[in-house]
Amino acid sequence: MSSRAAIVSAFLSGALLLAGSEAAESQSVSVPVIRFDAASVGRPVNPLLFGANHRWVENASGSADPATGLTYPAVVAQIKDVGISMIRYPAGLLGNLFRWERAIGPRDRRGLQISGLVVAPVPFDSSFGVDEYGTLLRQTGATGNLLINFGTGTAAEAADFVAYMTAPQGSPPVNGIDWAARRAANGHPEPFPVAYAEIGNEYEPFVQTMIDQNYWIKGEPVSINPACAEHKIACLYAFGGSTRFTDQPVVADADWRPATSISTGAPGQTVYARYRPVAPGSETVTVGGRPWAGRSDLAAAPADAQVYAIDHRTGAITFGDGVHGAIPPKGAAIAVTYVSGPHEGFVDFYRAIKAANPAVRVCSSIHDESFLRIMGERFAYDCLQQHPYAIGNPARDTQPTVQEFFVAMAARMVGLGDQVRHTQHLVERHAGANAGKVELLLSEWGMLGTFPPYARHFARSQGQSVMAALALRQFILAGVAAADRTVLTDFVWAPIPPALAAVQSSDVQAAEEAMRNPENSTSGDFALFAGPGPRTIVTPPALAMKLMRQATGGLITVTVAATPRLKTATGAEVEAVQAYATRDAAGTVWLVVINADPVNDVATRIEPRNLSATSAEVSVLASPAITDENNPSNPERVAIRSSQIAMPAGGLSHVFPRHSVTAIRFPSR
Repeated sequence: MSSRAAIVSAFLSGALLLAGSEAAESQSVSVPVIRFDAASVGRPVNPLLFGANHRWVENASGSADPATGLTYPAVVAQIKDVGISMIRYPAGLLGNLFRWERAIGPRDRRGLQISGLVVAPVPFDSSFGVDEYGTLLRQTGATGNLLINFGTGTAAEAADFVAYMTAPQGSPPVNGIDWAARRAANGHPEPFPVAYAEIGNEYEPFVQTMIDQNYWIKGEPVSINPACAEHKIACLYAFGGSTRFTDQPVVADADWRPATSISTGAPGQTVYARYRPVAPGSETVTVGGRPWAGRSDLAAAPADAQVYAIDHRTGAITFGDGVHGAIPPKGAAIAVTYVSGPHEGFVDFYRAIKAANPAVRVCSSIHDESFLRIMGERFAYDCLQQHPYAIGNPARDTQPTVQEFFVAMAARMVGLGDQVRHTQHLVERHAGANAGKVELLLSEWGMLGTFPPYARHFARSQGQSVMAALALRQFILAGVAAADRTVLTDFVWAPIPPALAAVQSSDVQAAEEAMRNPENSTSGDFALFAGPGPRTIVTPPALAMKLMRQATGGLITVTVAATPRLKTATGAEVEAVQAYATRDAAGTVWLVVINADPVNDVATRIEPRNLSATSAEVSVLASPAITDENNPSNPERVAIRSSQIAMPAGGLSHVFPRHSVTAIRFPSR
């Protein structure tokens, strides 16, 4: 069947039923009509919707020069050209336990970091540190979004991080330190632009059923606010408290792999309880399953005394050297039972950061109803972290063709808007008079998982550009304040470092498989800029963001009448033609149209009101195949193509290519 015949057939039925790649036969003709009133302008689209999540490990996922730590100039130019407006650092899961003070100043004096993935808690260096991140913000004009270490950090450390990033010269000290002067001493006298600070990553209770990010909250509560104790995670997160761990293997300072809990037989070993601080007097340290005794000082201990000294603030446990206290036998397992805490909660972090910089918006990383009910109107939060993802799963995605798969995933991407609106309704229900001030920060969004064999690299394809556009449209219409797509850069066209492959995935099984076979990892496919640098390649999803980034004026109400509905044999359903429009301060109107039909070009009528333009510029992101991608042999196979068209007084007939994103610019006269 020809494309034209397929279009007519789809219009006849008002719906498109995919069976393989053929359209169902139909019964009545109806052409989609897009209408908008250019004079009716509502709330603005926030430019910070076009951000990205940035992973600092392995030279910022291959985007930074190992010799300098700075982002390659070509990558900077690509980020600027696409218009990435916000950059999150130090990523999500990877940044959960990030000790920011170890990542400033001379690179040869920086400390190691620990991955936040408990199944692969490997150490990483801090070569792409806070200073390099701030430099990237300046170079690209992007705004900063900081992830704050809630798992092993303190409210004071969070306030210090914000002060280091944002305090102007001459600002008062924070926690006794002039952080602006410290930053200047490291070569950065001017503040870095930062809009948001997120307190931890994905403490959402339901997330913990998929991947453990609770850290100290994971333990048995010892002290917890009794008013909300039935909601353990949300309650401890909100107000802090203490938790008990029993026979927990000790770890190294920046390496939590199992081997670090085994004695090396060396004199003077120091190991750590995972979650500082350790409540004084609560600990029992065992070596080979037998308890050793705690002492305040090992200097006077006999050579054979089975003793240790502990720093309760840091959790450091030190053993003897064979002269002053015994050495744990080589190969012996070392464990500790202890109470971790007291820990501060979100309300303490919020207060400390606001004292350091009231302009930085502080976000909770829990948005479920238990937390919102606990916070109510009494306890402040500026924003909520939410991570809407559509998950690819070959066991579930049994569609026989790439076209059916495309429609099924499109329906999931549109469904992300429902997730966002649900959270907005919960805020309205529980935040009272404060509800209008609470923003949603979608600091990770997109797709995760793996895909069917016929679309293995769907995450970096033209099809994915349509998925990104569908989700962004939902966020725009829902009034979301800011968003970061996952992820900014990554290894795609070179072997991925094994340690990075192990920690990139939020799926435990995928992470374990990546550790075994890093060469088979496809997690890098989700990057906007496919690396490693310096010759990164701009992916189709990045180009979709570039098209939509231009349309960030005030929203204009758009209606699409008689759009075909796409349906799969498995029950997924989505509208083929989706659109939104904006008008900027200069009077320029942008109309963005997404054709989610994987098979057919769609002919439409565009009928604007109060539009004076006599011509328009049409920019189209399209490619013949859904799975088309940009790669080293053809880096511009998928590209934005622009042309000028006349704008007749009565409206415009236009054909939108299959699986495409189009932006039409109507200049003011």
